[in-house]
Amino acid sequence: MVYYNPTLNKNNMQERIYKLDKDIYAYLKENDMKIEKVEIVIAGSTALALNNIDVKKTEDIDIIKISHNIPEGLLERYNMNTRVRALENFFPYNYIDRIEKLNLCTNVIEYYIVSLEDIVIAKIQANRGKDLEQLKTKELINRITWDKLKQSALEMKDSLFNDEQYKWFIVRYNDFVEVNGHEEFIIKYI
Repeated sequence: MVYYNPTLNKNNMQERIYKLDKDIYAYLKENDMKIEKVEIVIAGSTALALNNIDVKKTEDIDIIKISHNIPEGLLERYNMNTRVRALENFFPYNYIDRIEKLNLCTNVIEYYIVSLEDIVIAKIQANRGKDLEQLKTKELINRITWDKLKQSALEMKDSLFNDEQYKWFIVRYNDFVEVNGHEEFIIKYI
């Protein structure tokens, strides 16, 4: 049974997270797999919601990194989207150093979320309407650590494919910084 819900909220997400943990635990036991922990890194709007930032809606739970091969069917059952891994270059190359562990009581999965600053950078890079709308959320803007955001933006130079992409990213980043009254964190692109 697939749990599709185009308007997942924090409670729905946590319910799916716990159910996935139970299913993976059972799968590992059934297959006599000696894996003690599976690490899953959640990104996107789900990470914002799990960080207590109200998002209007999200359709799935974006997984950017998973430590072991888990059958895709198990993940899909709970709207876990692993296709986002193909967009890893939307994140600063060192984002994994800043992930935050969720304090959840699980059997086998340790869940992590991407830092707020790295989520903001990815949404600026994605440049999609729904992402740009989420970047206007006062709650999010008030919780950004602006010097960390700038550091993440600088790291994007090593994440993007060429200087032209980085230049256009910096234009969007600087617009975001300026609109939110933090001109001191503008990056001058040479």
